Amino acid sequence: RRAVPMHALALAHALFLLAPSAGGALLENQRCHSKHVPKTSQCTGCPPKYEGKLCASTTRYNDQTKAACGCGKTDPIPRNWWTVTQKTAAVNCKTLDDEHPMESWCPAGCGGCYELCSTGGNTNGNRTKPGVCHVFKVTNRCGDGYKQYPMWCSNELSWRQCQDNPALCKKEGSTNWYGYPAHFDLQDLHLQISDGLGW
Repeated sequence: RRAVPMHALALAHALFLLAPSAGGALLENQRCHSKHVPKTSQCTGCPPKYEGKLCASTTRYNDQTKAACGCGKTDPIPRNWWTVTQKTAAVNCKTLDDEHPMESWCPAGCGGCYELCSTGGNTNGNRTKPGVCHVFKVTNRCGDGYKQYPMWCSNELSWRQCQDNPALCKKEGSTNWYGYPAHFDLQDLHLQISDGLGW
């Protein structure tokens, strides 16, 4: 999937692709070090790119809390609240706030918007049509594995840091467990992603 930050409090404006979690075989000497190797990604190199744009991984999740960005008047929030009915996402710690990645309440990147576009890679066994784009607002933090073990959001570098220093990006732990420098977990409480978009 491709992402364009539309508005982000602490994020630089840059274009990058978001690749499915079950993506393609990159040449071992060209890819970022990671625990797993993607199967059908369109992205190559380190940091991984597709048609010159940076790549990242995506998954789906369900969460009816105010989340890390505190979006809501109650906790849990109503099922019809915008953060669970619209296109929203949790983003990995280092992308959300690369200076304070352990900040779990109102991190610097809350409210940032990204245009995510499919690359045509494989997601959970379903092929996606390439070039389908939608804008997502960041409302939550993904800390899966951060400072603990390889996982979706365990990367020790932000995508900006990987882009600025590809040699450092290749080192173990710099990216997530599939070798991507950013991860977006898409809110799917109402199946707006899995059924609505087919992602």
